[in-house]
Amino acid sequence: MPPRPPLADTVKFEVLWAGPNGTKATNIMYALYASPLTTPTQLAAAASQYFVSLIGTAGGNIPTLFPASWSIVQVSAFDNTGATENVAIQAGPVPGTASGNALPPNCSTAVSWSIPAHYRGGHPRMYLPGVPESAITAPGSNELTSTWRSALSAFGSAFLHEFLTTVAGGVAGQLGTIAFHRNNVPLTTPVFYPYSGGDIHGRLDSQRRRLGKESLFG
Repeated sequence: MPPRPPLADTVKFEVLWAGPNGTKATNIMYALYASPLTTPTQLAAAASQYFVSLIGTAGGNIPTLFPASWSIVQVSAFDNTGATENVAIQAGPVPGTASGNALPPNCSTAVSWSIPAHYRGGHPRMYLPGVPESAITAPGSNELTSTWRSALSAFGSAFLHEFLTTVAGGVAGQLGTIAFHRNNVPLTTPVFYPYSGGDIHGRLDSQRRRLGKESLFG
């Protein structure tokens, strides 16, 4: 598969999670800025902006949503303009602070981000690991409690708002996703779609690769 084409004034973010028994998870998101952020210093400011928006009490405050068995290890910010290969890292780790135990690593909850585009197929989602046992209505259930859905909804709104109202090195930006194809045809110039909000799934989701390799079968 050929590399995806760059897009002017954008930054790619990767959030690395660590869970029990060496399990890992990654979230990927993009941001469009008012001007390009390409130097290590600029990208470090962007990584810090995302990190604070995600974990800070004025932003997503996400550590309150998952138990201490899961941690946010780091946030990486990549120059997505095509001008450089620069990347900056805002390191944690930041463990969860929710009480109780987490469900198995393949269990997740999803935020579906709203964008100004309508098409068939997958829309942007953020799958969050470290789901606490208290997030489901009953043991063995696949239904999320209304309390948990409300907490996720509050997270999504605060996270987007905090990022939108802060700056990275004096440059404002907005979180969103990038379309690289349309009607199964690669776009010469990708299209950025900003996030306007998030819808919360009422059902427990799965990310089966988070279970890790099956050691008994090599």
